[in-house]
Amino acid sequence: MDYLEANDLFGEVEVCGICCTAHDITRYNPKAKIIGPISWQLRFIRSGIADVIVVDEQCIRADSLVEAQKIKAPVIASSEKNCLGLPNRTQDPPDKIVEDLVSGKAPGALILDMYDADRLQTETNSTVIVMDYGSAGSLDIEGLANALRILGTALNRKERAESLIKFVEGLRDDLKARTENITSRPKVYVGAVSYKGAQPFTTTQVSFPPLQLLYTSSIADKYFNKTGVYFMDFEAILQEQPEIVFIDEGNLNTVKQDFDKDLGKYCQLVAFQNGKIYGTLPYNYYHTNIAVALADAYYIGKVLYPDCFGGVNPELKADEIFQAFLGKSLYMQYEEAYGGFKNLSEMFKCG
Repeated sequence: MDYLEANDLFGEVEVCGICCTAHDITRYNPKAKIIGPISWQLRFIRSGIADVIVVDEQCIRADSLVEAQKIKAPVIASSEKNCLGLPNRTQDPPDKIVEDLVSGKAPGALILDMYDADRLQTETNSTVIVMDYGSAGSLDIEGLANALRILGTALNRKERAESLIKFVEGLRDDLKARTENITSRPKVYVGAVSYKGAQPFTTTQVSFPPLQLLYTSSIADKYFNKTGVYFMDFEAILQEQPEIVFIDEGNLNTVKQDFDKDLGKYCQLVAFQNGKIYGTLPYNYYHTNIAVALADAYYIGKVLYPDCFGGVNPELKADEIFQAFLGKSLYMQYEEAYGGFKNLSEMFKCG
């Protein structure tokens, strides 16, 4: 999409998406188009409209390559979890890959990585900078600081970079001062955490970043010895009986649909019985929105430790953070889109 934009080709090429890809690309560029839900995938492929089909690792029919060959549309697979038996062309010259796909010599290609930075720099004769501010879903403040300093140097915005780093480190230190020495902590579960698309209540994250900033563990932390997404068994959640539950509002409808199907299951949880269910803003889909994660930390802190956050208004704090990062107050837009910081007991009534 960046290539189309840079070369003024949007009038000649349409980029469309199904399911979660539709959400991703239309958030990235308003010129992208939504085809429909996952159930329309076969219908769309068989229509013959697509000239090229790109697939990732989820929400994909097993016969997508076979169906694509019937309409002579090449397929590009982009994940090692769903190679479709296609040859790995990651290191091949792009012109050769295009030639093979357009001519029909190859039905598709597996392309796993982005261009090697040194290779890209040589071929484009342009400066290429590679940055990393932490693994997907994490909140690596040192990694963020390093990335911002690189950007500050490259864009001649060192003062701005240092100002933002100082702001983020100040929030981290403030959260530490408020929570590090708390002796009594509730049992907490964060459910429906987004990970490469929508997820159910049982998807969580071990070492959940906002909780880490509050020196607080999740009930899931002891079940997995690595940091990252974790798919819990509902029975384990029942056994742990969290006192307070947070739900990622990006998947709130998914949880609500499941709750309505089996109310009795959820209402075995003490948190649901007592109405201790709260919504948080989604910050993690394929990577981390640092500003939203920090805002979530203050809201979660206010819920868990009200005495330690007595002077904090989470909504105003969120806007302070958004202002520092983006120069705009965005909390109301998040509230309109997802529901905002709130207790969800009216949505999940037991008895």
